[in-house]
Amino acid sequence: MDGAAIKDDKPIRLVATTSRGSKVIANVTRNLEQMTEHGWKGCGILVATPAKLSARQCQNINNRITMLGFVPAHPHVYTRDAIAQRLYGNSRVRIALLGLTGEPPCISKLPYHSRPLDDIPLIGREQDLEWLQATEGNRLITGQPGIGKTFLLRKYCESQGVYFVHNASSGQIADSVRDNKPQCLIIEDSHNRIELLYLLLQLQAESGIPFSIVADAWPNRAEEMMAHLGITRTKWLQLKKLNGKQIVEVLTNSGISGPRRLLHQLVHQSDGCPGRSAMLADLCLRENVTEVWDGSALASWTRKTFYSAVGEQAFRMLGVISLSGSTGLDINNLTLVQNSDP
Repeated sequence: MDGAAIKDDKPIRLVATTSRGSKVIANVTRNLEQMTEHGWKGCGILVATPAKLSARQCQNINNRITMLGFVPAHPHVYTRDAIAQRLYGNSRVRIALLGLTGEPPCISKLPYHSRPLDDIPLIGREQDLEWLQATEGNRLITGQPGIGKTFLLRKYCESQGVYFVHNASSGQIADSVRDNKPQCLIIEDSHNRIELLYLLLQLQAESGIPFSIVADAWPNRAEEMMAHLGITRTKWLQLKKLNGKQIVEVLTNSGISGPRRLLHQLVHQSDGCPGRSAMLADLCLRENVTEVWDGSALASWTRKTFYSAVGEQAFRMLGVISLSGSTGLDINNLTLVQNSDP
């Protein structure tokens, strides 16, 4: 046992391992067998490892915990990325464990907001990644929310000299650019961060460091963002939806292999958007299958994503239109919805 805690008045045992790959589950198994010998069977188990594991490997570990008579204390194994995200976002833990103080970096290999199941392989976007790696100069990526812009850029960020830019003062960002001399800087949701984009363009012109800028945005802002970046359509990548088979592959790599009816429902709700399918798979793995099945999880995501952009009245109208299905909605009925009280 490497540590212990109490959650909801129930004991949790920590299993920490520095093993790699398939050896992680073997190490966990040995630890649990030893715990059984000491009479600790049935308690909660939290596994932490600096290894980078796939969602399927993490699910296999939790399945092994259950099979040996214990209870997974958390839906996910704390892998390298999970630990890095917690250190990045928690100053108290960062100071206590590493003695690191101060502001988080202005440029980072990690996006500003973590996404669920971001360790699965890139599926259906191989040509898009090749385009990013082969195209020079400033570039624009567009696609609707949930289509996988950030996930693709995270994979691109594995290239040397490529970083995400986070909000900070102009002086901090300028210092980070001069210190790190990046080859490319990525700005997420650039249509909502125009001032930051202008700062990067100014640094690009004045710093003497030949870095390029990759901005992502929603499709309806594409023309505006190309004008800001000073680029033509040859530097614009429009992400397309994945097909059903590719979405199933995303779900399978996320740890969802069935039942068949659940896979069908997840593919339907994902509507070709791998980011949305990863979000729904993550909720299923956290035992919120009912909320996913009845659509309430997707409704919550939709409200959080679009409400600030369209407002209450438009949001209600879009909701009614979506319920009308492929048959459509009579304009008179839509007018009644627009003028009705909430």
